Amino acid sequence: MLREKTEHGSWGHCGTIGEVPVAHGTPFERYILRNGLMGTKGRILLGTAISLILLVLIFRNTNWGEMWAALRAANYWLLGLAVFVTFLGVVVRAFRWRALFWPESSLSMKALFDAVNVGYLANNLLPARAGDVLRAYFAGEWADTSVTHALSTTVVERVVDTLLIVAMLFVLLPFLPLPRTLVDAGLGVGGVLVVASVVMMALSLQRERGRRILAALLRLVPRLDATVWSERLIALLDGFAILRAPGALARVLGWSILVWVEGILIYLLTFRAFGLGALSPAVAVLTICAAALGMALPSAPSAAGVFHGATFAVLVAFSVPDDLARTVAVALHGINFLTLTVMGFWSLARRGLSYGELTKRAVAPKEPVALDSSGN
Repeated sequence: MLREKTEHGSWGHCGTIGEVPVAHGTPFERYILRNGLMGTKGRILLGTAISLILLVLIFRNTNWGEMWAALRAANYWLLGLAVFVTFLGVVVRAFRWRALFWPESSLSMKALFDAVNVGYLANNLLPARAGDVLRAYFAGEWADTSVTHALSTTVVERVVDTLLIVAMLFVLLPFLPLPRTLVDAGLGVGGVLVVASVVMMALSLQRERGRRILAALLRLVPRLDATVWSERLIALLDGFAILRAPGALARVLGWSILVWVEGILIYLLTFRAFGLGALSPAVAVLTICAAALGMALPSAPSAAGVFHGATFAVLVAFSVPDDLARTVAVALHGINFLTLTVMGFWSLARRGLSYGELTKRAVAPKEPVALDSSGN
């Protein structure tokens, strides 16, 4: 049997997820509690290896004196403004997230804002993007909403962002002076992402049929419980119910466009701070799209390496000197990392949590977890 919930509702030690006892949570919630949020050691090692390899490749021939000179010559008023825009961007993301909880409309903005901040903090300091899931669990605990619904909204959020990235790439790539092979590769990847997004939407709108299709496909995988996993996966698509509400969907799209506008503004401000004002806004759009797609790869915390590699590759393609391109990549990563980390610790403190408690919630419990009668 499960013991009493702790004072803070910690599911990491007492066998609860927020307010939901494990024995009564969804199969996905029970799976996360049993296995932790950070995944297997293999996934963590793979991400670390990719980041280290990319960092070595990017910085192996660096002239550190040139980088230091570029940092000293930068316009820190513009960089400070980029930090402020980053803060505003998190506020906008919190408003967008609340819109994604349709039909719920009275969730606390303060709770969701803190959950977003802590999620970004975890992504910056913990492996395997644990913050993406922690954000949903803290929303369940602080905003009194369904954890499963919160998890499904993060899936929809990713799909919306992916579709906007693809739309921007389809508009920009044919008109930018890039090698044809690179353009074709970008459009090909974009096409695959669009197809994947459409499939997820279709599965969510035909839930029972989608569950049966997923179960049939999963039965092809040896030693996998297709029934349990099909339920876990289809539950993550429930957030697509917002497709049935045009007004709510329009609000989500509006907030999403604002999110990307502020992101592009951060890149433009940083470019200007390092004397790259001659680069067109199209280059800023392409750079942020490349960085976002690069961050989808397994990596070390804060997307180290994959972010730098994508940013560096685009800037060099537009004739930015190598050391200056490295410096701009480091600056953009630093602005994002430092701003979101400070905001995350601030929200942790406001919620009476320590960083140690946060890390405990991101690993599997050492104590036995009560299961339901099916053994799930």
